[in-house]
Amino acid sequence: MTDKTIFITGASSGIGACLADLAHNWRVLTTGRSGGMLQKDLIDADAPQVLADFAKQADVAVLNAAIAPGVGVETEFLINLTRQMQLALLLLKQNPKIKLAFVGSVISGAILPAYPAYCAAKAGLAAFARALAAEFPGQILLYHPSGTRSKFMERTGVINPGHLDSTEAVAGRLLTLLNKERYPWRRPATWKAWAIDWAAKLALVRGPRVPAFEGGETLITGAKSGLGKAFELGGIDLPEVDLRKPLPKLPKTDRLINCAGITWTGPTRNMPYEKIAEIMAVNLIAPIRLEAALTPQQVVQISSLSHQIGYPYAAVYAASKSALAIWGQCKSHLVVYPGPMDTPQAEAARLGGAPSKAIADPKDVAKQILKASARGQRQLVPGLANKALRIAGRLLPNGMTSAFAKDQRKRLANSG
Repeated sequence: MTDKTIFITGASSGIGACLADLAHNWRVLTTGRSGGMLQKDLIDADAPQVLADFAKQADVAVLNAAIAPGVGVETEFLINLTRQMQLALLLLKQNPKIKLAFVGSVISGAILPAYPAYCAAKAGLAAFARALAAEFPGQILLYHPSGTRSKFMERTGVINPGHLDSTEAVAGRLLTLLNKERYPWRRPATWKAWAIDWAAKLALVRGPRVPAFEGGETLITGAKSGLGKAFELGGIDLPEVDLRKPLPKLPKTDRLINCAGITWTGPTRNMPYEKIAEIMAVNLIAPIRLEAALTPQQVVQISSLSHQIGYPYAAVYAASKSALAIWGQCKSHLVVYPGPMDTPQAEAARLGGAPSKAIADPKDVAKQILKASARGQRQLVPGLANKALRIAGRLLPNGMTSAFAKDQRKRLANSG
């Protein structure tokens, strides 16, 4: 019997319940919506704090809770992404040595138009874990199962479970990883998960076609500065929309370009708790609400190169932009992955030191976006250097994220 305590969320059934049954050598704390030692629904506003208090003595936390598609887009994002990040932040604040294991999904890199919110939320969780792993080496695990035989899969409408993995096998492999002294930051669960993971890395599955923009009215969010303002060179109408307030009556829109975004950079444990919900509201939920309200002919989502190369010390921003990227790919949007640009937001987010040598002029990026929009491209990575970084980030994720983290730590030291 070990003297260590493991905390497991989503333990009502499936992987969480099975893991709790297998963890004989741990002191086990479990929680779930309808089962476990503590019953708590993650939809409740106080859920992250209640769960963090319950897990105060935990050495390892397995954030396994998730909700199946079909409950509404915003609810899926709230439970599958926002609440996971909020709980992780609280656990790290009260115990910086705690080990965190996030149960993600191999479809975090897949394009499944039938499940855009679920895919996007898991992509955001993967980006969050990747950034944390660089900041807390050996303490973070992102575990990627493929489909498992469980009630969760039944709720998604899977009728023939023969191709699914055994829940016991998936939970058993996870337990083996949890017993290690240092966690590998990312590990697919089975050979099926490995295969799907590499198919996503190599972009073997592409999203639906994007309609070419043939003219009409364009609405740009974040048009007061930075990239949004740079589109003035294209003679585009720029009505102002404050994404923190209820949507006003908006004009007829043929093309929506979502440039608005906010961020927070620094050591994760110093991040204000309320910033997580604010970043998610502006960077992810507002663009989705605008799309639903306007139903434009074409949508352009400005994501971030951090979707491919990670963003240590800005984990929540990376999560929001990665979720937006996969949402856009599932929904027939043009998704743009700009690298560092000469904008007020980039300057404010910089952790001290000089700007990147590869910093881009937002006017040049705007021109490239307009051309891609007219052609109906699925994705755009502006600049040759950024294209090379994207490929390296996909194929060599550990090396790229570690190098980025080293640079970020140097900047933190320089800023005092």
